[in-house]
Amino acid sequence: MNYQWTAWTATNLAKGISPLKLVTTMVENSVPEAEAFTCVSTVLASPCFLDLSKLDQKLQKAYSILQILQRLKEQTPDYGIIKKIDPPTMDEFVKDYWTACYPVVIKGLTADWPARTKWSLEWIRQNFGDEMIEIQEGRDNDPEFELNSLSLKKKCTLEDFIQRIFDCESSNDFYMTANNHSLEHTRLGEMMNDIGTLPEYINGALTTGYWHLWMGPKGTRTPLHHDENALLHTQLAGRKKWYFVPPYELPNVYNTRGVFSEVDIFNIDYAKFPDMQSVKILEVVVEPGETMFLPVGWWHAVESLDRSISTSFINFNLPNNWIFKNPQDTR
Repeated sequence: MNYQWTAWTATNLAKGISPLKLVTTMVENSVPEAEAFTCVSTVLASPCFLDLSKLDQKLQKAYSILQILQRLKEQTPDYGIIKKIDPPTMDEFVKDYWTACYPVVIKGLTADWPARTKWSLEWIRQNFGDEMIEIQEGRDNDPEFELNSLSLKKKCTLEDFIQRIFDCESSNDFYMTANNHSLEHTRLGEMMNDIGTLPEYINGALTTGYWHLWMGPKGTRTPLHHDENALLHTQLAGRKKWYFVPPYELPNVYNTRGVFSEVDIFNIDYAKFPDMQSVKILEVVVEPGETMFLPVGWWHAVESLDRSISTSFINFNLPNNWIFKNPQDTR
């Protein structure tokens, strides 16, 4: 019996699936019946499986607590609504959103930012078109493009990149994402001079590695994942639609690798991912000039509804370094 079937058997036995059902499933998948019975019997008799069962019981207890907390959250009157608010004070931000760990769209944060009226794809091309930048290229040919983002990096001039944006109606194949580091290594860093007043919960003295620039065509998508820091994400041009799943829904999002979910939230296969049927997905469209506060640990996916320019910040005047023990896929 190969390792994959043995591991599959151990995992499902630990979940409480009956041995007979596992044998039936293996036989339906062309495993000889005698081999299937031997596999199940061997796993059940293994000391390692007994240890796995004990660990899984602890995991299921933790999962049950997360689910209870989520259902309690859902009983609040305004649950599920991503509010759009005027810039909060430091105390309001900390009390109502940071420590409450709940997303919110902040309006008017860019009121005195020159970037709000100055930045456009054409303006950026005219002023920085000869700069070499890094983008993700070939995303359409890799279903796990975000997980494999490093292998999809490509260098090109900003002129060529922006021309491609103008030449297409909609595409997810190429995108300048936060890991391009253009603000640190090119003259694009000068654009940060067009960022005006920052809220008191952002530390404007911290820049390198804390501010990021995003640009791309309509149609770019970021798959369902969670960040390991909280952030502010500001739209300077174009709109983005955000999809949210609370962190308490961890048991239902099929997180088997790093910070990513296996679920395509834009087209959920409920037959393959049945646990997602109980998940309430929150949605909001962020308009130009608006800022999304993304709390740490929230699952989210993002879709560009227009050609888009955005900037994001993680340099809070609050502790924002968190430790996640992420699953490592050994396939």
